[in-house]
Amino acid sequence: MRAIVIWDEEEGHYGTQKNVQGFLWLNRGILAKRIHRSNLSERSLRNVVEQGTSLIAWQLILDLYKENKSVNSIV
Repeated sequence: MRAIVIWDEEEGHYGTQKNVQGFLWLNRGILAKRIHRSNLSERSLRNVVEQGTSLIAWQLILDLYKENKSVNSIV
């Protein structure tokens, strides 16, 4: 659990270029979803979607909305 907190803090301070590391953002979104951090997962998956079409990212975002029973942003 501590690792995800460090990851979130690092993103706030250093950031990562979204258009360079889409695969990394996708994997971060999947990891965050698996450890039930919906807000981090949605943010990461939205970064992937902003870069272009990713059916996997869209499917995971829709799954998050279905789990929360809301189409509003989770963040």
